[in-house]
Amino acid sequence: MRLTVLGSCGAWPEAGQACSGYLVEHDGFRLLVDVGYAVVPRLLRRVGAAEVDAVLISHGHPDLLAEASYVEQVPEDSRGYLSSARQQGRQAAEAAVRHLMLTHLMPGTDPAAARAAAQRGYHGEVTVASAGLALDVG
Repeated sequence: MRLTVLGSCGAWPEAGQACSGYLVEHDGFRLLVDVGYAVVPRLLRRVGAAEVDAVLISHGHPDLLAEASYVEQVPEDSRGYLSSARQQGRQAAEAAVRHLMLTHLMPGTDPAAARAAAQRGYHGEVTVASAGLALDVG
């Protein structure tokens, strides 16, 4: 199975980037997971729309998918719906995942700082999603 990051920004894309969206491919089947802002043009550079077999929308707010919007601490007024890289690291450790991919960093967030924050609670492999990143999973 191959996972390709089409976009990785949070609630709004940085200039020239796209919000979160992922293409999962396995045995000729193509699943588009979430369609954040500016994801479709990036998808269409890889495959035609008719080549996508299914679309999965994981949740209903505009940026879509799980996220690590902040590095360390989420502002109190956002704690009900946003999380941090540090929180995601702790959750990954509790779930015993093999590989943690951080997504939805706010524009201007330092990816290395987010990775370091996640690694404080999780000692497995941590990747920060970036457009074009492709991982073989499984």
